[in-house]
Amino acid sequence: MMMANAPDIICVGRIAVDLYGVQAHTPLEETRSFARYPGGSSGNTAIAAARAGASVGLISAVGDDPMGAYLLRTLRDEGIDTQAMAQHRDRRTALAFLGMLNSEADGIDFYRTDAADAHLDASKIPPGYFDQAKIVAFTGTHIADPGAFAMVAPIAALAAQAGAKMVLDIDLRRDLWASFEGGLEGSVGRVVEFSRTCALIVGNEEEISLLGSDGSDWAGDLEVIRKLGPNGAVWEHKESACRADGIAISVVNPVGAGDAFLGNVLATWIRTGSRQEAIERGNGAGALVATRHGCSVEMPYTNELDQFLAERDQNSEHLAHLHRSLSRPAIDRPILALACDHRVPFAKLIAKHRRSQADAEAFKQLVFGAMEEGSRGLEDAQPGMLMDPQFGQKVLDKLGNDRIWTGRPIEVTGSRPLETEAGHKLANDIDGWRPGQVAKVLVWFSPDDDEDMIQQQISTLRTLQASCRSNGVEWMLELVPPLDMPRDDETLRRGVALCYRAGLSPDWWKLPALETAAGWSALCEEIHAHDRLCRGVMVLGLNEAIDTLGEKLDLAGQQEICAGFAIGRTIFGDAAEAWFAGSKDDRQATKEMADRYRKLVATFMSGRRMLCAA
Repeated sequence: MMMANAPDIICVGRIAVDLYGVQAHTPLEETRSFARYPGGSSGNTAIAAARAGASVGLISAVGDDPMGAYLLRTLRDEGIDTQAMAQHRDRRTALAFLGMLNSEADGIDFYRTDAADAHLDASKIPPGYFDQAKIVAFTGTHIADPGAFAMVAPIAALAAQAGAKMVLDIDLRRDLWASFEGGLEGSVGRVVEFSRTCALIVGNEEEISLLGSDGSDWAGDLEVIRKLGPNGAVWEHKESACRADGIAISVVNPVGAGDAFLGNVLATWIRTGSRQEAIERGNGAGALVATRHGCSVEMPYTNELDQFLAERDQNSEHLAHLHRSLSRPAIDRPILALACDHRVPFAKLIAKHRRSQADAEAFKQLVFGAMEEGSRGLEDAQPGMLMDPQFGQKVLDKLGNDRIWTGRPIEVTGSRPLETEAGHKLANDIDGWRPGQVAKVLVWFSPDDDEDMIQQQISTLRTLQASCRSNGVEWMLELVPPLDMPRDDETLRRGVALCYRAGLSPDWWKLPALETAAGWSALCEEIHAHDRLCRGVMVLGLNEAIDTLGEKLDLAGQQEICAGFAIGRTIFGDAAEAWFAGSKDDRQATKEMADRYRKLVATFMSGRRMLCAA
């Protein structure tokens, strides 16, 4: 019986954690810090093919360790099937270190002693896993290593029995192959023998030459792709050949280029059947990834590759923005966040009621409990929170552990012009955050401010944007006109437009609720004119009465551009005052906040249902 949702492309072989030096033009032994990425040729190829739109599975193994957990989570987030992955308790996840010297891979250092991915387990493969597979891709290292090949052989037999095309990426690792039984010559012999069972061989000129042939004496039906580096690539098929010309680039790191090439070749081949289109897209993907620091996380998405092939501009800011936006975790439901990132109001409550820092921390944990209680049964949306580290670090930890959407403030409360709490150390501060937290900045901003005020605030926001982008962190721009200035729908739209013209492209907007459907429509047009990949608008509460705010939330829920809400004092304000005064206990305060949060959720979702029905 054919397995439901079995992948079209299955990659078999290495997966590891890559640790690449952050310092450019620096040998590995002098490197101070590293960026972590999923790695290993098969893991990279799987991610490349998945981002190119293919249904992909990976057969490999990781250790039962934190690095293995990281790889499995990342693969699943990329949409890759991991049912056939093994997790070994007695073997460690493989590592690879790379120094960024001279834009070459000559400083790579493998940590593969008893590596988990060298011990594949055919028994982990579900029945029928290969029945839908059009291609099963192997890498040379798992063939060259006789111990690994003993485990790969039954996997290859299952693939062949199911009728899948067998693809071999030679993937020469000269030092590694030389360490296997029989040295380099023995490794090459094993790879040559396996190549006779394959439909397609992929390698550069050195790799193909090392296998002892120019390809002319291989079986007539065997297809060969020759990667020619800066000169492009050639796909040889019987008496014909397809060629992709080289693309002029400035190389940053060539290590993942071949994996990007292969993943896009395979994904395009099974989607279109065109060898010419497949090799052109593979060639473009390889070139693009070679211009970037990492491997797997830099693999292009379909729209991104389309643009690069059209423009051939590796330094395009639009291309960089497209990659950032497409690389963000997918969010397909509204975020209904309980905002409790307030610092000054809690400091005032502490002073007013002679309470302590510990009391403020305890109350913020009650707010977290109210969010949990109020969101039970929520299916068409997902809960979230805005939380600060000053009084809410324990809550931030819980949110991260549960992978709940989290915004984190960076502004000095009430500052105008805007100041950030971290000051000139903002980028370093954000670099130390837990991954997944969104940088939220509240700026008291109006398009009718004087020019000096506008420029000062824009300058700080540009610094924030650059700090977030350099650290791979999303950011949310909360624009609120000062209390003594207009904040009508048109003023809000003009403020958003001014920020875009100044070069700001936040992942999220956080705005007061607009008053009219026409206002929402104009705002949507403004945002889409500048950034169609913007996450959308989160509505804030401004401490409005719950019934008054509810009417606006119902309208907001009906807007496609509205991504949810982030409301705070409307929900927790009264409960906080009573709790700090001692007139409400923990349970009473939590219930009151949960009820208010639940009511706003229901109001927003009633509008959402109207949008979906329309």
